[in-house]
Parts: sequence; structure tokens; C-alpha cells
Amino acid sequence: MTTGKLFIISGPSCVGKTTLVTGFLRHHPDYPLRRVVTCTTRPQRPGEIDGQDYHFLSAENFEQRIRKDEFLEFTPVYGTHLYGTLVESVLPFLDTYHLFLTIDVHGMQAISKSHARFASLGGRCVSIFLKPDDLKTLQHRLQKRRDSAEEIARRLKSADTELSYAEHYHYIVPSGTIEENEAALHAIYRRETGVLACASAVVGPEESP
Repeated sequence: MTTGKLFIISGPSCVGKTTLVTGFLRHHPDYPLRRVVTCTTRPQRPGEIDGQDYHFLSAENFEQRIRKDEFLEFTPVYGTHLYGTLVESVLPFLDTYHLFLTIDVHGMQAISKSHARFASLGGRCVSIFLKPDDLKTLQHRLQKRRDSAEEIARRLKSADTELSYAEHYHYIVPSGTIEENEAALHAIYRRETGVLACASAVVGPEESP
């Protein structure tokens, strides 16, 4: 049986959170890992698979689940759609897997305050902030993704706010290449799961500038 950890990974839009987690799980099939699939009310994009990329819910269904207290956390993102993490997607799996959850800074704060409701989360959350070099890099990535000028402006404004929350995370990982990001995550994973007491290439909040 695994005493699972919940690795919460945040960072601005397009910094590489999903790529990081997807690659890490693919490259370590021998580890007891599982990605948490979150919920959203935004429309499903071409190529996305319900239940694999997100659980795509109607606004009415999402709100019903809120009233039933089924969410570990939920928040509006970019002022348009709701995103959230279901309790049933996390708590039943923590005795078997280490979980990876990519959410925004507000979701992380909500989970950090939820220990009174969910005692089993105590001491099992590990927060990681993937920090870009600068906003210009993010802008370039958003433009390559062909988002609208309005959407890019909204996400960059949100990114500026999100960066101010980085110091509240257990770890800050300076975003680099895919290989560098995975190496940093691997070091954190080893430290937190007891595989190896090492976390080079990782900056803790107390060590950050």
C-alpha cells in the first residue's frame, strides 16, 4: 500500500504544466502514479477526450455538484468558466497512488484550507510552482497557440497575478526545457516519497530571490 502524496502543480497558462505531468507519467510507468482529471464548464476543444483531458460538465451539472459539496476545490478561471477537482477523483486513490494535479493558484489555496474538511490530506500535499523566465516568453507561446489578442491579454494579466503567489508553494521550479523540468520534478518526487533525499535543480520558497 502506498502512502500517497498529492503533488499540486501550478503556473501561468502555457508554462508547460500539462506537458510536464504527461511526460513524467509516461517516462516512469514503474512508479505508482496517477493524474487527477479535473472538471470544467468550458467547451470541449477539437482532439480533447472527455474523462481523459477533463470531465466536461454543463454549468448546471457543475453547480449541482457544488451544492452537493462534491468538490475538493473549484474556482472560475479567466472570468469565464468554472474549473474544479472532485473529491472522488482524489481521496479514494491516495492509499494506492501518488497523484498529480494541475490547478491554478486559487485552487491550490482552496485545497490548503480544506484540511479541516478532509483530515486525510494532512501532510500529504506537495505544492510546486512552475515559474517562467518572463511574461514575454509566455506571450510568445500563447501567440503560437493562436489564441485571440483578447484571450492573450487576459491570460497575461492573470499570469502576472499568479507569479505573486509563487512564494506560497513548497517548491519553485524555474521553467526550462522539457528535460530540465522533468528532472526537477523527479528530484522533488524522490525527496517527498523517500526514494532519494535529493532535490537538485529545485528552488524552495525560502531560497528563492
